Amino acid sequence: MIKFEIKIEGDASDLQALKNLTAVLGGEVTEVKTTKTEKPVEATKEVETEEPVEGEVVTIEDVRALAKAKARAHKPEIKAKLSELGTNAITNLDPSHYAELAAFLTALA
Repeated sequence: MIKFEIKIEGDASDLQALKNLTAVLGGEVTEVKTTKTEKPVEATKEVETEEPVEGEVVTIEDVRALAKAKARAHKPEIKAKLSELGTNAITNLDPSHYAELAAFLTALA
C-alpha cells in the first residue's frame, strides 16, 4: 500500500471536489485538517489634520499629528528635515522649529 500526503489550499467547496477525486481514483480521504486563514488586507487610513494657520502657535502635538499622517509615505524626507533642524526625533526638536517643521510636513503630498 502506498500512502500519499497531499496539502491542498482552498475553500470548503474544494473539500468535496477532493473527496470525489479520491473516490474516482479508488482511494479515500482518511484525515482532513482545516484551518481558517484570511488573506492579509492592506488597510489605508486617512487622518484628518488641521493645518496650522499663519500666526497660530504650533504645538508639539500638532507636529506629531502631521508627522504621523505623513510618515508612511515620506519617512526619509521627514528624517532628513529633522536632521537639518538639528535633531533625530520630534521629541528633541527645539520648540522654535515647530512651525517650520509643520509647514514642511503640510507641504508634503
